[in-house]
Amino acid sequence: GIQNAYRLFYGCNAATNINMTQTPNLEDGRGIFRDCKNLVQVTFSGSPKCVNYSTIFAHCENLERLPMFDTSGCIYANSFANYCYRLTYIPSYDWGKVTEATSMFVNDGALLYCPALNMPELLNGAAMFKDCTQIQTIGHINAPKLISTINMLQRCYQLSSFSITTTNALKTTYNMFFNCAHLRALNAFDTSGVDDAHHMFFGCGLSSLDAGFVFPELVNGESMFESCGYSAAPFPLIHFPRLTNAKNMFKFCRFARFDANQSFATVSNGESMFESFAYGSVTFVTVPNFNFAVLTTCKDMWKNNGYINDLSALDEYNRLKLLPTINDHSGCFTDCG
Repeated sequence: GIQNAYRLFYGCNAATNINMTQTPNLEDGRGIFRDCKNLVQVTFSGSPKCVNYSTIFAHCENLERLPMFDTSGCIYANSFANYCYRLTYIPSYDWGKVTEATSMFVNDGALLYCPALNMPELLNGAAMFKDCTQIQTIGHINAPKLISTINMLQRCYQLSSFSITTTNALKTTYNMFFNCAHLRALNAFDTSGVDDAHHMFFGCGLSSLDAGFVFPELVNGESMFESCGYSAAPFPLIHFPRLTNAKNMFKFCRFARFDANQSFATVSNGESMFESFAYGSVTFVTVPNFNFAVLTTCKDMWKNNGYINDLSALDEYNRLKLLPTINDHSGCFTDCG
């Protein structure tokens, strides 16, 4: 039987139905049906010997459903079925050996449902569901070895809840939930090893942030919670002992309460950090100290927090000006008080 089917039907735009079932010895399944833009139905058996199914259905723009086949030997599933505009659900495949799943279902614009994913060997899940703008349900993802979730759920506008199992192996989570506008419920997962989470929750619709989240290694938190949250939700006390970049971190953040016991002693870049917090609502009446000690810029830091009283703003402004590290404090309290 065939062992290498690399791009076997690549770009066969005339094909609407393909039957490929005699593949017990298949080892390389990369791009077999890639760019078959008019393909509607596939019958395919796969093989436990096949380690690579990357791009197998990529850009099959009219494929209505994915065939159920043997994925038990698969290690590489990058771009597995991305840009498949008519898919509405994903079958329950065996992903037990997969280590790479980047861009797995990117831009599957009609996708509504994905079952639970047991991926005990997964290392890279970057952009797995990026731009799946209609997806509503993703079952629990078990990925204890996962290192990267960059852009994983970016612009999954309709996703309302999500859960994942990770460990301290996870290092980069930036843009993970970027513009998940309807994401209300999110259970804490292990972020104890994460050092870069910029824009992680940007534009999220969280009704609350689980207090179980910890970020002891976080260095880059730029825009991490920008435009995030709902007006009734408090922001829990989370410590960021290594954070240096907090630019825009809470800008336009919609959380109604913020714990004044937070410490940002390691932050150097505080530009627009709290600008228009809760759209300038009554959240901040006075300016907490927050233990800033090494700031180099607080430009526009508290801009447009209209309920901050003049006296507290003046006291903090004078304190910040005395920091020897500060080189830019312009606009720090513009439109406050």
